[in-house]
Amino acid sequence: MEFVLLLVRLALAAVFAVAALGKFADRAASRDALERFGVPLALVGPMTLALPVSEMVVAGSLVVVASAAWAAVAAAALLAAFCVAIVRLLARGEAPDCHCFGTLSSAPVGRGTLARNLVLVGLAAFVAVAGWNRAGESVSTLAADLGVAAIVLGAAMVLHAAFSLQLFRQNGRLLDRIEALEANAGQRLGEASSPVLNRGMPAPSFALPDLDGRIVRLEDLLAEGSGALLFFTDPRCGHCDPLLPVLAARRDGPPVAVISRGSVQANRAKAGVHGLTPILLQDDFEVAGAYRAHGMPGAVLVDQAGRIASGVAAGADDVLALLRTSAPSALHLAHVEGAA
Repeated sequence: MEFVLLLVRLALAAVFAVAALGKFADRAASRDALERFGVPLALVGPMTLALPVSEMVVAGSLVVVASAAWAAVAAAALLAAFCVAIVRLLARGEAPDCHCFGTLSSAPVGRGTLARNLVLVGLAAFVAVAGWNRAGESVSTLAADLGVAAIVLGAAMVLHAAFSLQLFRQNGRLLDRIEALEANAGQRLGEASSPVLNRGMPAPSFALPDLDGRIVRLEDLLAEGSGALLFFTDPRCGHCDPLLPVLAARRDGPPVAVISRGSVQANRAKAGVHGLTPILLQDDFEVAGAYRAHGMPGAVLVDQAGRIASGVAAGADDVLALLRTSAPSALHLAHVEGAA
């Protein structure tokens, strides 16, 4: 029984240590996962650091006999919270990437993720109950436990470091290959055609969900016969923020459609402050890329016939200029030029 309890403690400690190290190695992905899991936007930043720190503390505490039972209770509580969040996502039909182990593993949440966490909850509960009266173990037994634990955790850290090093090397090779491909593609495009969407070309069509899950197509935006101004943004784009009240205050010209990334919750918070609508969600940059809007903020005009009516504005100054030229009475935009 003692040996089984030790193995379970060490296994849980290894799981939490690897999860913490993975999140430390890929904090951007962890932040995005927290947003998609429904964490309030104001808490996402602190939680990006607090969660892996908590996991590492739990891992270390599981190793020490005197604190193992309390650490198991904390582990069970964290895992139960994850299970509740997963059930909520599955009930809403959402399946964002888990990023539970950072760079080591990233897959959409599903029943398998829930089952795995429930098994870990059971193991943590076993340690909490079976190990509650083990605080009086001898120093020699504790030293033996710590020695084995140090070996296991050290091996896990070495494996993670080796995996990360291999991943970084592979990413470096991929980046070199991508740069070479882009250089070749740019050369071919320069010889054959323009890499941008010129005025008069058909605008790429799309169908994206709004914040309420309704699918909105480009054709729907053009149905009023006034064309559309597509504004590309992201909830974390600081350079986009000064433009949001400008878009909300726009009184004439083609209506604005905000095409954003990120979670519904993060975008709803932005929309609520400024009263922006509609906000359409792309999974990554698929629509922005189709319009050659590389970088944010970005904007482009589409006329009522579904043709490109402007160059792609990139950066706050260019977007402001496009807003002025596309609205006959744009004097109300002048007061934000300094802010952008």
